[in-house]
Amino acid sequence: MGALLNLSWLTWFSIFFLAIPSSVVAYVIWNHLIRAIDVTKVLVTLYIVPIPTAIMSYLLLGETFTYYMVLGAILVIVGIYLTESSKTNSNV
Repeated sequence: MGALLNLSWLTWFSIFFLAIPSSVVAYVIWNHLIRAIDVTKVLVTLYIVPIPTAIMSYLLLGETFTYYMVLGAILVIVGIYLTESSKTNSNV
């Protein structure tokens, strides 16, 4: 218990940031979307998560884009498009 009391303000801020915006707010938005939109359409959005992650790592951490990252982003976008297009959904 003593170790918890000796944490720095940056550590507490990090814990708070991970708990509130990254978890609570995300799940509230997720549950709202599931109630408002078809579940299969909401689930497809999970596949796009690596793209903003790569962009944020470039902007905040200075990581470089590789050809594989760009190719992966293109494949993700094409996959989402194919999943959401009316032609593939009409066969279900």
